Amino acid sequence: MRRQLLQLQRDLDSKADINHTHTTTAITRGKLSTDILSVGSIEGTLCAGNDPRLSDERKPEAHTHPVSELQQSSASAGQVLTWSGAVWEAQTPASPTVSLTNTSAFLATDVAMAAANTWYDGPTVSLAAGTWLVMASATLGRTATTAGHYNIRISTGTTHYASVQQYHASVANNWAALSCNAIVTLASTTTIKLQASGTITSDVLKAATANNSSGANATGLVAVRIA
Repeated sequence: MRRQLLQLQRDLDSKADINHTHTTTAITRGKLSTDILSVGSIEGTLCAGNDPRLSDERKPEAHTHPVSELQQSSASAGQVLTWSGAVWEAQTPASPTVSLTNTSAFLATDVAMAAANTWYDGPTVSLAAGTWLVMASATLGRTATTAGHYNIRISTGTTHYASVQQYHASVANNWAALSCNAIVTLASTTTIKLQASGTITSDVLKAATANNSSGANATGLVAVRIA
């Protein structure tokens, strides 16, 4: 009987008191009541399951990534990243549509340049506001001798955009081909002219070449709108 009583006492001594504590490292399973947890929003406290911080939107702070970190799952070679208005997506760039406005004018009949050192109008083009590449070419000369110079220019008559000059020897039936080009920017619709002059009398601005003519296209203006 004594032995049994001693064993019972040892068993009772090994049992925990009704009211007792455990270190957190001793807890291996079960649930802890929030009554004994330090729940809050300051340092050293826990965030409970109904805390709004667990469900509110968390936008990432502004940051950058190197290109090497970008990945894709559906793009193919040659595609680019574009914004559709709702999402970013890979798209194949559309081929640019090129539509150039152009106009031209050629001299229909010869222009007699009766006076020396006087500018005579050749073909003209009316150009709308914008930036144009204007190209002028002219055939001019004389049937008589006497040396002199031929000149052409691209002009409005008061504003001159390009000009060239060529000397001709004292030879009869001397015909020269002159050309010049200019980038012309206009604020409003403007008439652009090819004008010609000579340093002696009786030069001629030709509509067609004097020999082996291919039609009235020996003196003309061509304009291409580039912006």
